[in-house]
Amino acid sequence: MNLLKTGQENGIHTAYDFIFSEEFRNKNLCNDDYVKYLYKAFMGREYDDVGLNYWVSLLNLGTSREEVFNGFATSKEFAALCDDYKIAVGVAVEVPQYGTVPRDKCTVCGKQDGVTAFVTRLYNVCLDRDPDEEGLNYWRYLLWTHARTGADISSYFIFSEEFENKDLSDEEFIEYMYRAFFDREYDEDGKNYWMWEIYDGMNRSHVFAGFVNSKEFEALCQLYGITLGTYTPVNDILTPDYVAKMSYAARERLILGEYYGQGTLTKEQADSLMTTITVPVWDFLNTNSMTKVQKSATLTCNKYVADYFKMAFEELFQHPAQPVIHPGSFYAYSYRANVNNPSVLSNHSYGTAIDINPGENPNKKAMVTKDAWNAMVQGTVSQMQKKEYTIYEGSPYYEVLYGKYHLMWLGYNRTPDAMHFEF
Repeated sequence: MNLLKTGQENGIHTAYDFIFSEEFRNKNLCNDDYVKYLYKAFMGREYDDVGLNYWVSLLNLGTSREEVFNGFATSKEFAALCDDYKIAVGVAVEVPQYGTVPRDKCTVCGKQDGVTAFVTRLYNVCLDRDPDEEGLNYWRYLLWTHARTGADISSYFIFSEEFENKDLSDEEFIEYMYRAFFDREYDEDGKNYWMWEIYDGMNRSHVFAGFVNSKEFEALCQLYGITLGTYTPVNDILTPDYVAKMSYAARERLILGEYYGQGTLTKEQADSLMTTITVPVWDFLNTNSMTKVQKSATLTCNKYVADYFKMAFEELFQHPAQPVIHPGSFYAYSYRANVNNPSVLSNHSYGTAIDINPGENPNKKAMVTKDAWNAMVQGTVSQMQKKEYTIYEGSPYYEVLYGKYHLMWLGYNRTPDAMHFEF
C-alpha cells in the first residue's frame, strides 16, 4: 500500500501481481469468468454483455490472457479508477510468447480447461474411448509446456497403432478427420473432394495434413487455447510391391511434390525437386580390357524416388552376371523438351527417366531381342564391350529394373529406346 502511495509501484504492475499470481491462476478460470474478474478488478463494476462478448471472443480466437489484461489495464476507465485512488497507472506488461492458460476445471462454473478438453476429445473421437490417466497427463504436459503442438499431438493419435488397427476404409478415414479436426460431421462436397484426392494417389498422411494445416483446425486450436503448429506430410515408403500398384496419377503426385497441379515446371522448380545419389556399378577396367571392376556412378534424379532408384541399382549391382554401367554414360535429370513433342517437357525434366550406357550402346534406339543380342559380332574387345553394354529383353537390367522394380522400359518414343527406364 505504501509503495503505491509513494509512487514506487503503479496500478498495472500491482494488478498483474494479483491476476497472475499462483493463487489466482489456481482458480483455473474459464475465459468467461476470467473476463468477469477483470471487469471487477479494473473497472470496479460488473461486466456488460457487449464488453464481455467482445473480450471472450478475442480469447476464443487465440488472444492471450496477458494481451486482454493489457486491454483492461490501459483503458480510460482504469486510468480514471487509478486517478480516484491517487496512484500511478503504469504501462502495459510485456506479453510472453505463450500466454497463461487454465490447467483444470474452472472453480467458478466447472468448465473443463481447453488443453484437457482437447486431449480428451482426441481420445473420444479418434480412439472411441475415454483417456487413461497416464496418457491424459502425458499429452497435457506436452501441450502445456509447448513441447508439442496441436498438429503434433493429433498426428500421434491418427497414426497410432490403436487407430490404424481400426482398419478404416478411405471413406471412414475421411469421416473421422472431419469429426476429430473440424469438430463436425462431413459435408458432401468436402468428402467427395478428399475421396477424389485419394483416388488420384494422395496418401493418408497428405490427407491428414490437409485437415490439420487448415483454417478450420486453427480455429479449433484457438478455441481450446492450443498452439497450432504445422504437420509436414510424408510419402509412403516405396517398395516394388507398392510401386506395382501405383496409378499414373499417384506417381505424378509423388514426383511433383509441392508443384502438383500447378502446370508446366519451370527449370527453377525442376531443379528444386532434384537430388544426387551414388550407386555401385560394374564397368570395364579400360577400353582395352574385358576385366570388370567395381566403380561408383552418380545420378541426379527426382528426390522423391531417389531412394527407390538407389535400392534398384544396388540390387542390379548384386546380380551374378555383373551387368556393366559406364559412370560417364548414366544420367536422369536433363531439363529439356520432349523429342517427339516439343510442346511438353521430356520425362528427364522430372528426374524420373534414366538412360543407361547410351554412349556405348550400338543399338540405343532399337529394341534388342535376345536372339539379336546373341548374334552380335564379338571379334574385337571393342565389339565385345559393346555387346556387354547392350540392354535386351531378358537381360539383367530388364530382369531387375523392369521385372522387379517396375521401371517402365523403352520410353514413349516411336522408336523403342532400349537404354531408357523410367518411374
